[in-house]
Amino acid sequence: MTKRRRADDATLSLLDLMERVKETAQELLEDLKTDPQPPEPECDGRDSEAELYGEINAAVIEAIRESGLSREQVVDFVNAQFRRCLGDDIEAKRPTTVNMLNNYLADSKRESRMPFWLLDGICSATRSLTPLETLARRHGAYVVTDRELMEERLGKLDQMQRELAASKAEVRRMLTKMRTGE
Repeated sequence: MTKRRRADDATLSLLDLMERVKETAQELLEDLKTDPQPPEPECDGRDSEAELYGEINAAVIEAIRESGLSREQVVDFVNAQFRRCLGDDIEAKRPTTVNMLNNYLADSKRESRMPFWLLDGICSATRSLTPLETLARRHGAYVVTDRELMEERLGKLDQMQRELAASKAEVRRMLTKMRTGE
C-alpha cells in the first residue's frame, strides 16, 4: 500500500469518526424532541391486581427498610410533604397514620389499597426509586435518573473523543512519514 493510500485511509477514518459524532449528537437531540404516542391498550392476561399491589408493597417495604427510617418517620415526612393535615378535600383532612401505612402494606388487608400520592411521598421520603423500578420492570422498562443519563452521554462523548484523538494521531504520523519521505 502506498503512503498516499494510507494517508487517505486515515483521513477517511477521521472523517467517518467526525460523521459518527455528528450523527450521535443529532440522535440525542432527536431523542429529546420526540413525543411518542401511547400504544393501544391490550388485555394480555397479565398478573392480577392483587399481584401488582403485592409487588409494589414489597418494593415499598424494601425501600423503607433500606432507608433506615422508621415507618413513623416516613409517614411524618409524607404528611409534611403533602400537607395532609391542611388540605381542602375530605381525604386530605385526615393525615396518614402508621396504622394506615401498615394496612396498605399488609398482605392480609388486600382491600386497603395504597393511594398513588402516598407511593410518591414514600419514594421521596426514602430517596428510593425501588417501587417505581418495580412498576417499570412490569412494562419491560427501567428507571434511569437524570444523573445516570448524563453520565452515559458523557461516557459516549469521552469514547468518541478518544477515537478522534487516535485518528488525529494516526493522521499526524502519516503526515510526518510523508514529510520525511519514508
